[in-house]
Amino acid sequence: MLTKQQAAEYLEKSIRSLERYTRQGRIGADYAKGQHNKPTPMYGEDDLEALKAQIQKRRRSANPTVGDNPVVAFRLPPPYADRLRQEGEQRGLSAGECARLRLIDALEDIDRRRFTDELKRAVEILGADLCTSVLVLLLRAGQVEDEAEARSWIEANLKCVRKVGS
Repeated sequence: MLTKQQAAEYLEKSIRSLERYTRQGRIGADYAKGQHNKPTPMYGEDDLEALKAQIQKRRRSANPTVGDNPVVAFRLPPPYADRLRQEGEQRGLSAGECARLRLIDALEDIDRRRFTDELKRAVEILGADLCTSVLVLLLRAGQVEDEAEARSWIEANLKCVRKVGS
């Protein structure tokens, strides 16, 4: 038999959570006389093991996966769900797949904007040297076809082409 403190530690939960599980009837407690003859709950190891397995099972089902990929689910107000359904039909996709692709595009756009913002800050600090380095990186990484396209990208995104030597 374990005390309330020991049982909570075994479950890796707070004492308040253990008390809630007891009130909900998810685990039983035997009461023994404690300090000042006050009844003190005591928990059996078998009951704790069963509850811990139940908690872990719920935790796994709260984070579902398909293969190794986590599943993300959310509810949308009907007008948005209708828009996704219509857009999906036009593109030959389900509403869910359409939502997934739009979300990925939005996240990648955020990443692109964050990258560009960081480059702009670096340009403010380092000036023309950084612009020249970005030009070379764009060319070597195959992100652009030629120097003119690299300069155009830098001008559009970093506003420093004038500082880059010819």
